[in-house]
Amino acid sequence: MAQSRGNAVWQEARARNDFKAFAPALAELITLRREQASQLAAAEPVQRSPWEILAQPFEPEISKVRLEELFAPLRAEIPALLERAAAAPPPGDPTSTDLPEALQERLCADLLESWGYDPFRCQRSRSAHPFSCTLGPGDFRITTRVVPGQPLSAFLATAHEWGHSLYEQGLPRSDDHFFPWPLGEATSMGVHESQSLFWECRVARSRAFAERWHPHVCEGAGADPWGGAAGFWRASIRSGRA
Repeated sequence: MAQSRGNAVWQEARARNDFKAFAPALAELITLRREQASQLAAAEPVQRSPWEILAQPFEPEISKVRLEELFAPLRAEIPALLERAAAAPPPGDPTSTDLPEALQERLCADLLESWGYDPFRCQRSRSAHPFSCTLGPGDFRITTRVVPGQPLSAFLATAHEWGHSLYEQGLPRSDDHFFPWPLGEATSMGVHESQSLFWECRVARSRAFAERWHPHVCEGAGADPWGGAAGFWRASIRSGRA
């Protein structure tokens, strides 16, 4: 109930950019999660913090120590990388060029079709925030959204969520027998996210991908607001997914 109420409040508060309206619902959810962690603590094989306990279903055996090992090198490297990126000459402001909503929807559909979308097993819809879910051995669903002022957001979100769905579709779920078993479940959220980010960042944000899709997007738009495939590519790597 708290999650359902919180989701409804979040959608309304988000539309108004009003965090204060969402804060009480968020506080209630945090309190409930802390209570959940407290109740589960006795069953843990080793001593874990509340965050570590709650993280186990998503990333088995994860710990704050392991996260520190993973993120410490990134903490050392990324600030300098961001500084160099910020110092680079800006490529104009191509992300401010909007595309009609109908065109964005069509581009998302074209992208999925080119990547093997099966309408008898898959469904794409709209939601307040993009996500992917699997309802059964042959029922895979993703959602996207169109963000005003971010013409490539829906396109990139579609690539991201399709990566999640492809991973789910590739799990050994040949029949109903395997679907609820551990063999038919995702290994972890980290592996899951690696698949979605592979399709979004390594494929859909690549220069080769931009060169392929640039003419198709410009044809639909009736213009080339990016000034060529290189500009389109730079817009894709600067554009937020969602």
